[in-house]
Amino acid sequence: MGKSGYAATLLAHHLGGKVFASDLGSTQEILDRTNLLHQKGVQCETGQHSDRIYDADLFIVSPGISKDANILSKAQDHKIPIVGEIEFASWFTEAPIIAVTGSNGKTTTVHILVAMCQSDSVNGELAGNMGIPFSEKVIDEIKHPDPNRVYILEISSFQMEFIYHFKPKIGIFLNISPDHLDRHRTMAEYVAMKLNMVQNQISTDAVVFNSDDPQLATSLNDYPSQKLPFSLLQSNVTFPLNATKVYDTDGEPFVYMYEVALPGKHNLANMLAAATAANHIGIDKKN
Repeated sequence: MGKSGYAATLLAHHLGGKVFASDLGSTQEILDRTNLLHQKGVQCETGQHSDRIYDADLFIVSPGISKDANILSKAQDHKIPIVGEIEFASWFTEAPIIAVTGSNGKTTTVHILVAMCQSDSVNGELAGNMGIPFSEKVIDEIKHPDPNRVYILEISSFQMEFIYHFKPKIGIFLNISPDHLDRHRTMAEYVAMKLNMVQNQISTDAVVFNSDDPQLATSLNDYPSQKLPFSLLQSNVTFPLNATKVYDTDGEPFVYMYEVALPGKHNLANMLAAATAANHIGIDKKN
């Protein structure tokens, strides 16, 4: 019972669902979580996926299970809808979502962004692939509503394999390079899984993207959302730069290069992506 599966089980149970949790593994960590679920009245099995799992109205799958897995093919044969944990948790929140993906730099960027998104009117909440399940945060929101909450989610391609309604207010694409091809088989499929993150966006939503990445520069053309590029090389962006400083939307120096704590051009790009998204939701530049 991994972190996301355990949290999704708790969320479904909290909402009154009749939940059966099944995990092929049987490590001590899995057994400990299973015991906690049993104490809450949730039925579970470990070490197998018995046929009981097909007596279901909905499958919520761990990102560790490939969309091509036999148990999912069989679930589809049984006409059982399949969703991932990110999709499922998103059904039970109205809070804005900023979702961050890319082949590299996701974790750094979400941590930069959540630090920026702390103000009197915005409370950034970190979750997703970096180790805090979205479902866990949604349970907390249900118990402790906060009108200023904004979710900042790190998203992997695995988490986007079963998406139907998930719709971030802002989707951030840092870069795209060949990765996880053992799972996605081709680069085209890998890119398609990444783009699922914004498939439901509309014209009032936004995509922040690295316009220096040739794959991203063309892949997002057909989406209706607002396009907000960031770049280390181009000037037609929210925060242009030169060799010594980054400029703000008023053309004034925003930050000097020697002030950037994380070294490397990749981290500068991550900071620009975060700042572009934060600016779009009205975060003051002093943050």
